[in-house]
Amino acid sequence: MSNRSPHYLDENKGIETFEYETRYLIKKLLNKVLSGESQGESLRQSLARRPLFSATDAFNALDSNEIGFISVEEFKILLNEWNFFVSTSDLVTLVNRYDKNNDGKISYGEFLNEITPKSPLKY
Repeated sequence: MSNRSPHYLDENKGIETFEYETRYLIKKLLNKVLSGESQGESLRQSLARRPLFSATDAFNALDSNEIGFISVEEFKILLNEWNFFVSTSDLVTLVNRYDKNNDGKISYGEFLNEITPKSPLKY
């Protein structure tokens, strides 16, 4: 996309500047993103309501090398144990979602941030 020449939008038209199919695809993309986020939040809420769930225990179980962070390889092993076989590209994308400081590994704080509900618990 970076090699495309720039187009100057008519600010008065907003989204109507785009063709119908382009608007449809943008709408569909946003719907999928929001749906995925909503489902993720629902799962975070479910985990938080489980009385015996411990984020620390979950992190320690994933940190099989016991070195204080989850590596890409540990994440891959976990996914394979659960019969999820992902491409290297998909694995890196998943790890990057957790790895906020881009050091190639997932700290406890980064893990906790991703599995903690972002909105108040719904019972």
